[in-house]
Amino acid sequence: MNRPANFTNLFKTTKGHLIAVGIGLPILFIGLLIMTGSLGDTISLLLISIICTVGIGLAFWLLIAWIIGWFILMLFLPYSRLSSSTEPDNSASENKWEGGQTALRGYIQRSMAARATETQITSRLINEGWSETEIQQAYQSVRGQQ
Repeated sequence: MNRPANFTNLFKTTKGHLIAVGIGLPILFIGLLIMTGSLGDTISLLLISIICTVGIGLAFWLLIAWIIGWFILMLFLPYSRLSSSTEPDNSASENKWEGGQTALRGYIQRSMAARATETQITSRLINEGWSETEIQQAYQSVRGQQ
């Protein structure tokens, strides 16, 4: 699909979780660096907590990093979507809409050819963030082509 994915769907994927950990780890490390006062002490704290607990400390630090990353994403991702959705160039957003509708019609046609029911197709599309209005417009377009 040419549409941006729903923000809530980001954490339904492994990629979303890895992004959160990737954002959270450097922030966690900097926080520990500030609290311990030196790089050596920070590394010692991490290594000792991981080695002495036979890896349980690693799970703890990754969980803390994920939580930090999740909060950062929750704070900043919606604002980046607002700035990108208020583009002054209307033709670009119209082209995105047309591309999205084309992808939606294609998905519906392929699903119908695979003998999926209209209810199944609609349910999948709603879960992916499409509105019922968009789906119904695409169904009307597909029925008009047949």
